[in-house]
Amino acid sequence: MVNTETSEVREVGPWVATHASEINNAVAVRRAVKGGVVQVCELANPEHIATITATAWANFCAKVRNYEYQPEAYGNIAIFRIAETGTSPKPIITTMTNYQVFTHSIREGRFDKLPPVEIGLSVGKWLTATSMV
Repeated sequence: MVNTETSEVREVGPWVATHASEINNAVAVRRAVKGGVVQVCELANPEHIATITATAWANFCAKVRNYEYQPEAYGNIAIFRIAETGTSPKPIITTMTNYQVFTHSIREGRFDKLPPVEIGLSVGKWLTATSMV
């Protein structure tokens, strides 16, 4: 079990990411200025981004807060999908530790007020949580 007491949420480039002192990467989320979309990714694999509506994000967060959502688990690997009506959701693959810190942060309300960012066609410069001081 990860120590969620030492976890924090940091801005990493255009992303808001969960971070625990014992891990180097994180699950990250960002909200677009335009279009009402939210994007979620594992910072270690930033090309694999799930783009969803703000409503789908809110529904996912509600399920996490009520302990109604469980990821697929394969040893220390967690795979989760944020369901979007009428689509096949893209999986986010992370470690179980990252998933636990991410869902703890959702339950604590740390992603409730995502700052809007410009989301263009490129992913831009990526920073890891450990490079932030």
